[in-house]
Amino acid sequence: MPVATGTHNVDTFVLIKHGNPNAGTAVWLSGDEIDRFPSFHEFYMSMLDYNRLEVKTLKEELEAGEG
Repeated sequence: MPVATGTHNVDTFVLIKHGNPNAGTAVWLSGDEIDRFPSFHEFYMSMLDYNRLEVKTLKEELEAGEG
């Protein structure tokens, strides 16, 4: 089941449904499999960390005059 996707890139996030041996696993796809998370919670927490890092990097670039 798709969880999230975007219009500006090929990233897609899917959650494997019940009835499959990997049910509950979240998978990040971008052409190929990028990462696999054992649960939606782990996926969500990882995406929060990723976004926090992205904001930190953007702030640092802005402060350095790179953005």
